[in-house]
Order: sequence, then C-alpha cells, then structure tokens
Amino acid sequence: MTQQTHEIHGGITMNESGGVPGPRSASAIMPGPTRHSGRWHVGDVMSNNVVAVSEHARYRQIVELLHEQRLTAVPVVSADWRVLGVVSEADLLRKQERRERTDRTPGWQLRGAARTKAEAQTAKGLMTSPAITIGPGELLGTAARVMGAHHINQLPVVDADGRVRGVVSRTDLLAAYLRSDEDIAAEATGVLTAVVLADPSAIRVTSHGGVLTLAGRLGSQEQLDQALRLVERIDGVVYVANKLHAPPPENWPGGGYHIPA
Repeated sequence: MTQQTHEIHGGITMNESGGVPGPRSASAIMPGPTRHSGRWHVGDVMSNNVVAVSEHARYRQIVELLHEQRLTAVPVVSADWRVLGVVSEADLLRKQERRERTDRTPGWQLRGAARTKAEAQTAKGLMTSPAITIGPGELLGTAARVMGAHHINQLPVVDADGRVRGVVSRTDLLAAYLRSDEDIAAEATGVLTAVVLADPSAIRVTSHGGVLTLAGRLGSQEQLDQALRLVERIDGVVYVANKLHAPPPENWPGGGYHIPA
C-alpha cells in the first residue's frame, strides 16, 4: 500500500491524497451529507486523514502533536501502518499524576501499567495496547457502543490485516443526523412500501428536523409494530411520532386500537 507521509514533530500523517482507499472523509460530510440510502457504516463517516506516531516518538513530541492537531489521542503504528496501540491524553497525564500524588503523599507510588506510563519517554511505553479498533464495515451504533463502553472519544479504523484506514470520532458518528428530511422520509417510505405495505397510499410519512411522523391505517397490529421497528433503525431519525392506527386484535374489548403519538 503506497502512502504519502510527512513528519510532524515525530508524528506521521496519512492523507486522502496518499492513495488510501475508502469513503469520503467526515470533514466533507459534516457541512451537509450527500444522499445516502441504507444503513450507515463507519466507513461512511470516518476521516481518511490519519495522524499517527511511531513507537519511537518522544513524550514532548506527542504532546505537541496533540496540541497542534487538536486531538485527544493518537494511534501508534508500525512501519507498515499496523496499529500497535494508542496514546491518549490520559496516558500522558500519568506523569503529571505521579508528580502531584508524590508531592502530597510521601511514599505513595503508582504501580503496574500506570507506573510504566508515568516513567515512559516514548510512545512504546506510553501507549495503551492492544488498541481498541473498529472495522469500516461496522454500523455507527456499534462504534458508539464501543466508545461508550471504553470511555473513549475516537477509534482507529483498521482493515482485516490491522492496518489503519482512518479514524472515527464521536462527532463523526453524529453525521447521519445531518441528513436532509427529504432523504429520511424517502428512505422510510421505501422501507415501509417494500416490506410492510401492500398499499403505499395507506400511510403518510413526513420528517421535520429528524422527527419522523407516520400517519394512516395499517392492516394489522403486527404490521404496525413491524413498521415502527423498521423506521426506528433508520440512521438520522431522532424520534418517531406514531399516529398509525390498526384494527383491534381479536377479542379486543370494543373500540378501535392504535398506539397514540
């Protein structure tokens, strides 16, 4: 894999112009996403502009890199761009923590991995390894769950061989919520028509600010439930306002049956 790289205080950048295959960068999406149908994946929103460091990058160089690039973490990569680990602000602050606690608590010492990070001078000792990564084909919800579970703000995106292909942040994952209401309503109508509805005119679909409103009458409560399950999974939907009606189930004690908005 051929890439154009250049040094930034011991860090390495991999640019879109460097021949790295993959979808557009998140910076191109955020001002206004292009039309997109179907489920959104990490590869749709990740940034292809990756700032990384080698395991030999020194502590001060990494701090300067994070400051200059306004990052909270940076992947550590091998010569062939395999992700070895990640150095985060938390890893770097171990040194500060050790100094503060030692001053206030004589005899107190960091232990284990925390002590190693506090004493480290290069990325090899500072990094958290193995790195938590994700593939470009994973759904946005999966990436959000991984970030939430591990309390991290970004993930290196790697291919099947572990080579870095991009990086995805919490902000990138929000790109789907910038979809136009027209796109959201069109996708909802398509999903419902293809899977649920025998008569497309039986239901009206509108979207405003990502709030999807469904109105009309379906043939059964089962269809209604299925309709709601499907549209709730559409990327970019903030909330589903349900105004659908369905015939009462068998043995329902009188009156029509619907789920109120």
